[in-house]
Amino acid sequence: TITGTITLNSDVNISHNFTNNNTIDASSASLNFTGSSPGVITGSAASFALAQFTILKSSTTVTLSKNITNILELDIESGTLDMGAQTLTQDPGGDLTIADNATLKIGGTSTLPTFDTYALDTLSTVDYAGSTQAVSSVTAYGNLTISTTGTKTASAILRIFNNFTLTNGTFVSGSF
Repeated sequence: TITGTITLNSDVNISHNFTNNNTIDASSASLNFTGSSPGVITGSAASFALAQFTILKSSTTVTLSKNITNILELDIESGTLDMGAQTLTQDPGGDLTIADNATLKIGGTSTLPTFDTYALDTLSTVDYAGSTQAVSSVTAYGNLTISTTGTKTASAILRIFNNFTLTNGTFVSGSF
């Protein structure tokens, strides 16, 4: 739990929850979520900027309960990052990487977060798990999953390297 101001000068590993109640500067180092326990990113801080963070969970989930801004590099190397109804916002030049067998789960009415560069490996998964959502066509997906009720509409032609899985809800291909 952060209650003051902290500046990261080297990478920090967190195996469970991260609570930010004030200010963190992660522009020079990465905040790494590791281990086999689920985690939550939360706190009361008005400004919640994480320039660099990495999900390295072994088959478990890190869940956002706050919007995250000023992201320069977001790497989901293993496990799942569950955005819930929260948003992820890049700084100009930001990168989003999702490795093989890692998942980004997008809830609420959000779509794939906007980044300047995407690197979604062919066995990565993006799960649209919200209500009414636009399915972004900005990058090719490894696996694309729609797992909850509601209508998911493609914004343009989608490129999917592997599997498209519809377990619940309605998919609308759109009109292009």
